[in-house]
Amino acid sequence: MSTVNDYASELRSDLPAEAFQPATLRIIWLPVHLAIIGASITAILQGGFNPGYLLLLSLVIGHSFACLAFLAHEILHGTVVRQRWLQSLCGGICLLPHCLPPDVWRTWHNRFHHGYTGIRGKDPDGFGDPVLYRRSKFLYTILTFLPGSGCIRSAFYFMFYFTFHVLFVLFLHSRKYHYWNARKRNIQLRIFAGEVVFWTTVAVLVGASNFVFIYLVPLLVTNSIQMMYVTTNHWLCDGSDHDHHSDPLKNSLSVRVPRIIDWLHLNTSYHTEHHLGPRINPRYAPLIHKSMAARHGDRCRRLSLFQILVMTYRTPRVHLGENELVNIDNGKVYSTLGPHGEPPKLIDQVAVPVRRRREDDARHILRFPQALAEPEPESQGPAIAEGEDVLLPFPANPDRPASVARPKAA
Repeated sequence: MSTVNDYASELRSDLPAEAFQPATLRIIWLPVHLAIIGASITAILQGGFNPGYLLLLSLVIGHSFACLAFLAHEILHGTVVRQRWLQSLCGGICLLPHCLPPDVWRTWHNRFHHGYTGIRGKDPDGFGDPVLYRRSKFLYTILTFLPGSGCIRSAFYFMFYFTFHVLFVLFLHSRKYHYWNARKRNIQLRIFAGEVVFWTTVAVLVGASNFVFIYLVPLLVTNSIQMMYVTTNHWLCDGSDHDHHSDPLKNSLSVRVPRIIDWLHLNTSYHTEHHLGPRINPRYAPLIHKSMAARHGDRCRRLSLFQILVMTYRTPRVHLGENELVNIDNGKVYSTLGPHGEPPKLIDQVAVPVRRRREDDARHILRFPQALAEPEPESQGPAIAEGEDVLLPFPANPDRPASVARPKAA
């Protein structure tokens, strides 16, 4: 299996020096979208519009909310500005619609998602294995809202899931895996509470009917836009093994969207390329794709956004093995997306209740006897994805903790 380091070595000679420098001019998007949001809110408060125009203004606000979230993603990876305080300030403004403190995103996305991409349970953006759902009715209920569950309610998941996931990470995943010590957790909760108070104050000042179009409908829009990308990033792909052999060509996926959308959304569609170089200027994501495609052909997968969304609704979300997805209600097992983009297909049927594969149980027992019982202490924490700093002549990443010693197989 190739790792991020292997691909980084290949890419180093193909990328110009400026790809590794902060794209400072990207910060211009922040005042642009704030101006769009401010003008739209002003128009709503002036009144005189029928519901159709109000809805159109809400769509504009929601799109700018989503674009600010994409900008925050870049800023907090360090690809726009280097100063950490400025990253926190700008990233915090961009993430305010989601009541998401910037340090929560840093730990959730930069450390845990990139550090544990595709590792069941530890990757906060994955859905684990059947064991999790036998243990928790709450998690099983959440599963029924997701694409592939077969439940009617899953049709609405795009509109709410990112907001829900923020709460899940802040109150559950971060506690289970000890993102911070008690003092730092308290700081994050206070910032979150302050953001909730901010939007509550806005609601009181503008009135309930205006608040619906200024914030609530735009929140549904930004959730939908963001989740259309998140849904395609990893959910159909192979998982990663617990030795951190993370291969972005296997566990990540890029999608095709119109060029104007790539421009507006800051090349967010190039997700495999992002995992190959999280702190590389995303303007060069198409060049990374071209380089990888020249070396690895269609293993560097980039498929239609619509095509992947359809596949997602046709397959379950829970990994049975690294390249298997299982419906825990009926035991049907599907393959993950093929190495060259082949659609998932039904490959097996297992008994219900679904259990982990025997070889997977052995891996947990022999290599990770404490995996579910004792998370790493915060002073160690998860490492950033392999190779994140390999391509980058930057100072040491402040988010990167010391590596964690792993128990060896018996």
